[in-house]
Amino acid sequence: METHLNKIKTVALQRIASIKTSLELLDTKTFPSYPPRPPARVNYVPGLPNTCPTQSENCQAETASEATFRAKRAVVAAEVLSELFAEKVQPDHVPCVGVAFSGGGTRAMTATLGFLSALQESRILNVISYTAAVSGSTWALAQIHKPHSKTTTLIHNLPPISSTSTVNLNAITSTTTTTTTTTTQITKVTTSSPITPITDALAATRAALSKNWFEFSDLPRRVALATAIERLRINKYNVNLVDLFGILLTCSFLETSESAQGELIIPRISHQASKTVVDGLAPLPIYCAVSPNGPSFSDCRINDSRHELYHWAEFTPFEFGLIPAYEPSVLNFVDVSFEGVWIPVNSFGRSFFNGISTSHEPEVSFGILLGVFGSAFTANLHRILQELESDIPPATMATLRTLLKQKLNTTHPLSPSTFPNPAYGLTGLPNRSTIDIDAREITLMDSGMDNSIPFAPLLVKSRGVDVIIVCDSSADIGAHPFIARADDYAKKRGIDLKLPRLDFKEKFIPSGEDEKGPYVVYLPLVGDAARASYAKAANFVWTGKQVDAVVELAKDIMKSAEPDILALLRRVWERKKVQIN
Repeated sequence: METHLNKIKTVALQRIASIKTSLELLDTKTFPSYPPRPPARVNYVPGLPNTCPTQSENCQAETASEATFRAKRAVVAAEVLSELFAEKVQPDHVPCVGVAFSGGGTRAMTATLGFLSALQESRILNVISYTAAVSGSTWALAQIHKPHSKTTTLIHNLPPISSTSTVNLNAITSTTTTTTTTTTQITKVTTSSPITPITDALAATRAALSKNWFEFSDLPRRVALATAIERLRINKYNVNLVDLFGILLTCSFLETSESAQGELIIPRISHQASKTVVDGLAPLPIYCAVSPNGPSFSDCRINDSRHELYHWAEFTPFEFGLIPAYEPSVLNFVDVSFEGVWIPVNSFGRSFFNGISTSHEPEVSFGILLGVFGSAFTANLHRILQELESDIPPATMATLRTLLKQKLNTTHPLSPSTFPNPAYGLTGLPNRSTIDIDAREITLMDSGMDNSIPFAPLLVKSRGVDVIIVCDSSADIGAHPFIARADDYAKKRGIDLKLPRLDFKEKFIPSGEDEKGPYVVYLPLVGDAARASYAKAANFVWTGKQVDAVVELAKDIMKSAEPDILALLRRVWERKKVQIN
């Protein structure tokens, strides 16, 4: 992994210099200003109706939102549960189920597809409302939710232009690649496609992990180049290793294509608001990152467990949300009228002030964000030493910790990515939230910096998740602190997960006899394939048989748990039916 990244950095920085020169030579007629967009606004809870800035931005209707998705998803789930239970289930009584897929690099990516495949075969997938992912598992969701037809929606493609313009990419590509000269027409298309079948996603994963990461066909290279140029322009020609990693992931894990008219397509998360998702025919994907909680990084707080070091950030096809970190000084923290800062996801990348957008930049590309979601290499010194602890003599490790004591949590040898802060300048936040309103930018990084299991978005109270199914593909099952951290996170928000232990080494499925959820199902990826040398998180070269081995292991683990999961869902349904009636 390190060798790959060093090679990427060396080659890419050379090319970036030439791209920058090319861009500076081009006039504003070729690259005009970003077209005006209606203002986007901040909400304090997720799921409110989200008016699309423009109809061309892939929202299926102006009222498309998480709330409308949930209502339609409940109807779908009720029909499936009625068949599985052999009893009539009303939509109002359907348990809200979320799946939390852990990080773990390419091992997590392949295992996640295995877990999903088993859920699909048993039809339990049709009952699940949310699939939350961290790090490598976000790459699996990307394989499923990417548009896979030749016709898809374009959002402010690169370069940003009016509805009918022509851009000659040859002026740029001639300085960076030897590919065939092409003139690309870029227009706006308003159709969308359904999600990719899991079998197709598995095939794409096998192909992505078995090829040379530096040998791509012409089209992926041009889309990656367009992604790189867009990031350069928006970020004032400043890119880092995370951006370069995301550009590489664009080629490897995202389907790149052209429409029937020959337009380049830069993937965006809002593209995933397909009719399939909007109509509740698939779970809503939640991609996770974290942002450092500035005040908590002071020397007096880094070792105080009462203070949380990170805010959780989430991306869905509808919204970007920033969930505040806990601070003891913030009163009434569990007030559900304020759960964070939320904006339309297609406005993420625009500047905001006091709750209203003030600029017209395009939505940050999905490839760039995939780099952020998997940017474990931007860890602080504390996490890096944790990873190296088994290879360093105890005395040496103790000396390093002493010398670096004041910098363990605050120093990141490799810089994470930054983006405009949607909370900048907000006034009147309830109880003076911990979210920083004074910074123009926020830093986002791999959620594994805080917890490799994405409990946070599934514990947002307004979502009302009843059952959380944890699919843990972490490397150190039974030894990692992620379950304990989740339990502490929940308790600080007035939520009791009722976990019998915090160091699970095998599957756990609660009986559901407690009066109140959420109930946590824990399914660890344990088996020979999970421990194989090829299944290391940072290994990006697998054979098809190796991919299949991890996928089959995950499927077997899920299938063994399905009868007990269905029994739990039945108990939750029976309790909700009584409570609501």
